[in-house]
Amino acid sequence: VIGFAKKEVQDLLSQHDLPFVVFYTGLFAEFLPHFLGYHYDEGYMTVVGKGETAFSITSRTDVGRFVAHVLSTAPKSALEGAKLAFEAERLSPLQIRDLAETKLNKKIELRYVDLGENKKNFNTDFMAFLTTIFEEGRGVAGTEQEVADTAAKFVPDWNPAKYESFIG
Repeated sequence: VIGFAKKEVQDLLSQHDLPFVVFYTGLFAEFLPHFLGYHYDEGYMTVVGKGETAFSITSRTDVGRFVAHVLSTAPKSALEGAKLAFEAERLSPLQIRDLAETKLNKKIELRYVDLGENKKNFNTDFMAFLTTIFEEGRGVAGTEQEVADTAAKFVPDWNPAKYESFIG
């Protein structure tokens, strides 16, 4: 649904010869606990499926810094119609649990939700939508090579905040 709407907007901009650039960032680091059911204070995380699939994470501040730098330094010709993938890091729910346990010095229980059951609410529940696409491998900004190439080309000194700094 969201991807379809984005495509429609891009098509309309192209039809009217309006320049645009699309930035793919993954989920904002600050939103993970709220949107994905990560309850560090209470000592548990909700995990859909196996929790082994990594997804892209970037803080809002880092997105702002990256976008501002690109728009203020890159030539217009390099941006027209460009689709730029970037991220701070790519982590799975299991990796996030490990980070949380280490940083908080406590065990984090995993409460698993069946992927098939989760999919039943895909169209009506934003959390179910996100967790389904993430578990299915569609939560990355781009391939690892695309992400590396974008940073190297547009922000060579890219040094975003790691997700661990948002756990607390």
